[in-house]
Amino acid sequence: MSGTPVEVGTEALPKKGSRVAAAFALSVVDGPDKGLVGRVEASSKVLVGTSEACGIRLSDRSVSRRHLSLEVHDASLRVRDLDSTNGAFVQGVRVFEAALVGGEQLRLGSTSFLVEAVAPSDAGLSKLASFGRVLGASPSMRRIYPLVTQLAASPVPVLVEGEAGTGKELLAEAIHEQSDRADKPFVVCDATDENVDALLFGTKAAPGLLEQAASGTLFIDEVTELSPTIQQKLVRFLENHGVLRSDGSHLEGVDVRIVAGSRKDVDQQVQQGKVKEELAAILCRARVELPPLREREGDVRTLAQYFWNALDVGDRFIPPVTLRRFESYGWPGNVRELQGAIVRLATTGEDAVDPGQTLRTDDKASLGEIAERLLLADLPLLQARGLLGEEFDRRYLVRILARHGGNVSRAAAASGIARRYFQSLKTKHGIPA
Repeated sequence: MSGTPVEVGTEALPKKGSRVAAAFALSVVDGPDKGLVGRVEASSKVLVGTSEACGIRLSDRSVSRRHLSLEVHDASLRVRDLDSTNGAFVQGVRVFEAALVGGEQLRLGSTSFLVEAVAPSDAGLSKLASFGRVLGASPSMRRIYPLVTQLAASPVPVLVEGEAGTGKELLAEAIHEQSDRADKPFVVCDATDENVDALLFGTKAAPGLLEQAASGTLFIDEVTELSPTIQQKLVRFLENHGVLRSDGSHLEGVDVRIVAGSRKDVDQQVQQGKVKEELAAILCRARVELPPLREREGDVRTLAQYFWNALDVGDRFIPPVTLRRFESYGWPGNVRELQGAIVRLATTGEDAVDPGQTLRTDDKASLGEIAERLLLADLPLLQARGLLGEEFDRRYLVRILARHGGNVSRAAAASGIARRYFQSLKTKHGIPA
């Protein structure tokens, strides 16, 4: 039978349980490293390749140095090919990015993995609710405390990754304060400074930050912003502790522990040629990823109360309705934004958060979940209903455009509305062309 196909909306399958992050085991079932088993826990990122910087290191010569990255997210294993030479294949199909749930076969070069979902390891979950001045009792934070405790006792360079505002500098300082260098200087370098060469390496007459941090710790923020020349000088320092000053003079034997921070994906920056492989190989031997605040279950309330108590607020308290509103908010600026909101609340009495931001930053939540968040936020009826309706409209537009290959005229006709109105809705919701 011929005719025009009838378009039917896709029915969403019911979700089973909550979206709890699992862990995954990857067993090499074929290839030079047969029998090797790697593991990826929630809130961690693991590289696979032949480089010594890789958490799952292979000897297969047909595998690239940094072949792919693995990361657990929303109970799936996110696989991302890092522009490898021979590609990554799932069930025989080449993929550049994929979400695996367990049971798949993943092939890199001559190596085949069996991917299995496993229970998260409680052995790696600290019972502590803080690490120094870094606070947080959520599972995603307690999972990193054992690692940073080990790193504090070690002299190795550390890479701290995370979105802007997650607290990378604070964690670097906490590592310093928990180390045997605690009574020595902790110095911060902003790698985006246009005079970073002189700032970092100094001259014979004006010592740079490396010399100022002698016997202590130097935190280099946004390390991926360093120029190739500065990166090479930093590699030489990390390898032999010699400082090549900006005026050409040398100073040997400078004992400084380096902790670097980055909000950008360092592995991606390496693949794009913006970060030297040698520098990444040294820094990525010990890496910590700070989770965004939206993934730190229960920590918003804890941190809000901590910031509030640190202010001169007398016997005032945070209104329960405000705490619920805070817990339903997405916090795109992370802990830094929360701290600013608490200061604003204490000084002006306004919580000043945008509930709609939660919707715009969480496309994975169902409309039912978003409705629950809006209920918890205790918003006025019309505002809550308006936000939910706008999110429905946005998702409808995204889906109907995808179904019609991005063609606005066809999508508008299928939606039963005028093209001009469809275009105005598309612009309103910030949907790209």
